[in-house]
Amino acid sequence: WVRDGGGERVGRFGWGGPKRGQSEIRVEGLPGYRAHISHTADGGYWVALMGPRLTLLEHSAQRPWLGRLLLRLPAEARPQLSPRLMAIQFDDHGRILRRIDQPAGTDHAPITSVIEHGSHLLFASAWADGLWSLPRP
Repeated sequence: WVRDGGGERVGRFGWGGPKRGQSEIRVEGLPGYRAHISHTADGGYWVALMGPRLTLLEHSAQRPWLGRLLLRLPAEARPQLSPRLMAIQFDDHGRILRRIDQPAGTDHAPITSVIEHGSHLLFASAWADGLWSLPRP
């Protein structure tokens, strides 16, 4: 599985075999900024979402001058992702099976990975120590 550059799609790229060099989009319209993808115990996948999409950031992707302007702002004045635990589970055909979108505490950092561990989902962030845990749906 591969993530596209725009962040709202997940696809598959053929590294070998009859589909070598071909890519196909499997999941489109993700409601947040995608991060890492992990396997599930039953053969599906989880994709961690760092937070819901922000209109200003979406516009800056189409207007480089706006992105440069945002980067010049002090960190506390830049658009911030909402503190949420977000993930989407999908199968091998790209069908969305489950969505998780829950408020997180104020000490939350954007989620960059989610994995199944027994009866729980463990969420982690590249910018924070520790894990967040939710019962597996």
